[in-house]
Amino acid sequence: MKTRSRAGALLLVVATFASGAAQSQATSWPDPADIRTLKKQLATAEAKGGKDHPDLTELLFAIGDAYRDQGGYVLAAPYIARVLLITEKAHGSDHLQVAAVLDKLGTLYLRQGDTARARTAYVRAGPILLRDIGPDRPIYGIFLMHLAELQLLAGQITDAQRTVDQASTAFGEHLSEADHEWTGANQGMGVLFLGLGRYEQAEQQLVYALTVRSEALELEEHDKALLYVAPTQNALATLYVALGRDDEAEPLLRNALATYERKYGKDHPLLEDVIVNLAALYDHKGDATKARQYADRARVLHEKSAGYSHLPAWPLRPTVPTHRK
Repeated sequence: MKTRSRAGALLLVVATFASGAAQSQATSWPDPADIRTLKKQLATAEAKGGKDHPDLTELLFAIGDAYRDQGGYVLAAPYIARVLLITEKAHGSDHLQVAAVLDKLGTLYLRQGDTARARTAYVRAGPILLRDIGPDRPIYGIFLMHLAELQLLAGQITDAQRTVDQASTAFGEHLSEADHEWTGANQGMGVLFLGLGRYEQAEQQLVYALTVRSEALELEEHDKALLYVAPTQNALATLYVALGRDDEAEPLLRNALATYERKYGKDHPLLEDVIVNLAALYDHKGDATKARQYADRARVLHEKSAGYSHLPAWPLRPTVPTHRK
């Protein structure tokens, strides 16, 4: 099978077209209306019951999740960190609810590029989840996917291999069920298999996820369905770019980008990964003009997103590291 290291291709694109590391300052992205409303509700609740009242956790979760859905991982984390403090105070430091919050918080840290804090959160959460849930439950498999992503980013390939295999065991038959509930797990496992160079398993999971999610195109409102499908299109295209199957990757990436642009506009942080993939695609196809256009666009977006989606020190890079066997 013809393969190409996506990381190598992306490194070439970034080195060629994005001169130097991004010297970015924190950017203030305007809050959408739903977040502004939630913040007003939070302020009212704080004035009534104090800043560490257990009843605040629902609102804090809602604000954190709203920022996360907008790609605002840096701004989301403090709200989930407050939930952690409140939950620890209410239940103790080794309660299952504490572990669940730690997993969520660790994933936000991972997305923003704070791998040290992500590791600290996962190290705390793992033993509690294993003790209270057990190794053979899908919810533990989801945690293991998060841990494996961190291990891949850290270059701990052997550890990541073991963790991904443990996750597969935890999910059991769920990964082969044609059920929308599990397409996120199919997609996540597919991306991890890609990062480990296990390309056949990656394609199996990603094609499966896309096939199931594509059913929504006939059942849901069209734009909503397209937005549901787009992340899986991008994930599968990531695999095809890595394998040099450019003709299969291109329509997936173009469709995903068009969907995100219709929903969020042309300079939203959530577009970055698709644009980076397009830069790598056109670099491999030998279209230097398009490769430069997309690489420049990714660089500008990355700089603008510093302090919102990621830490200013986090380099422009694929969100999923690729390891070639």
